[in-house]
Amino acid sequence: KDLTFSWVIPFQAPFWRTKPSEYISHLLGHEGKGSIIAALKEQGLISACSAGNGAWLEGAFSLLNVTFELTDKGLEAVNDIGRYLFAYLGMLQKSAPEKRIFEEAQRLAAIRFKFKEDA
Repeated sequence: KDLTFSWVIPFQAPFWRTKPSEYISHLLGHEGKGSIIAALKEQGLISACSAGNGAWLEGAFSLLNVTFELTDKGLEAVNDIGRYLFAYLGMLQKSAPEKRIFEEAQRLAAIRFKFKEDA
């Protein structure tokens, strides 16, 4: 019972230094107080959420995906979940990127890299 939203975005490889899609994914995946995930969980609509880069066509485009794992109640409220998501995205569009958020995402990426298992 997943609900996935996907957007075609500019190809992200040229932005490897600033990683704008990782910044937005970090915000969308945040589960703390006041986050979209916390609000949707509090209402019993979702049990989990993941956000990140999806497939891409080199040089042409990338995809940004947000996937919600729905509860039974959430299955009946798909439109409401979409409204929450797009309202949150609208709020983010009006906000300038914050250095502290970028640095937090960097630290988390470094931790994931450090503790990544060898393949």
